[in-house]
Amino acid sequence: MENLPVVNPVIGAAIAQNMSKESDIKYLKDSLRLLERTNPCIAWWIKNYSKSTKDKIGSAYCGLMVYKLLENQCEADNLAEEMKDVVL
Repeated sequence: MENLPVVNPVIGAAIAQNMSKESDIKYLKDSLRLLERTNPCIAWWIKNYSKSTKDKIGSAYCGLMVYKLLENQCEADNLAEEMKDVVL
């Protein structure tokens, strides 16, 4: 089993920049809709756990952001791995 990646601060900055371009609610709804198609189990947990808290939006947002941080870091790590074999 592979470990989860250690997230580089640059990844977090990129996500924060994307978040600031859209309203929080629209971004959350659009992202959860996409996550329902790509990883329905995670989407289900984020939605249902957030319903059990006092801050439904904040809880869902936090779960989604952690998922996106890990997802984007995996993509960056995969790209770096592919590029190390490329001779420029």
